[in-house]
Amino acid sequence: MLFRSYAAIQVARVAAAQGLPEATVRDLVARFTSGRSWGTLGEAHVNVLRLNIAVRQAAQARSAS
Repeated sequence: MLFRSYAAIQVARVAAAQGLPEATVRDLVARFTSGRSWGTLGEAHVNVLRLNIAVRQAAQARSAS
């Protein structure tokens, strides 16, 4: 799991590397972000595996069209 704030820092780099708009990558980060683990404690986190799969699929779909 990755903290949401760290994922947000990487949006521009990932978008450029995958040939995707930054908005698409930001939307995917938001989709795979979970809330705090213990209610009011902890940080929101990103499921990196699922996010990476979704980014790869979006990049493939974009290059196929």
